[in-house]
Amino acid sequence: MKRQYYIPNQGDIIWVNFDPVIGHEQGGFRPAVVLSTKKYHGRSNLAIICPITSRKPDFFLDIPFITSSICGTVLTDHLRSIDYINRKIQFTGELLPQESLQKVFFMIRGLLNIRN
Repeated sequence: MKRQYYIPNQGDIIWVNFDPVIGHEQGGFRPAVVLSTKKYHGRSNLAIICPITSRKPDFFLDIPFITSSICGTVLTDHLRSIDYINRKIQFTGELLPQESLQKVFFMIRGLLNIRN
């Protein structure tokens, strides 16, 4: 019987283990926001995410947010793709507020020089 896995949705805040890391990458077991779509996840078993830190924003690309149980900062310049099954992600039960998610996408478009 095939094992069922949680397939994340865009905007979900998840727990993920970022280790191993190299250099200045964010590491450890921490929250992250899912940026890619469930359709992509179901076909690839990968998810594009940005880590979340509890520190106050100190860089222009950092996006602060508050939910009912999480006060954090999305690190948009630490964008990465993960194998969400093998990293055994866990859903926090929280979603990034829609306004914050739109700010994250705006910052990433600028960071990658994407014009639309």
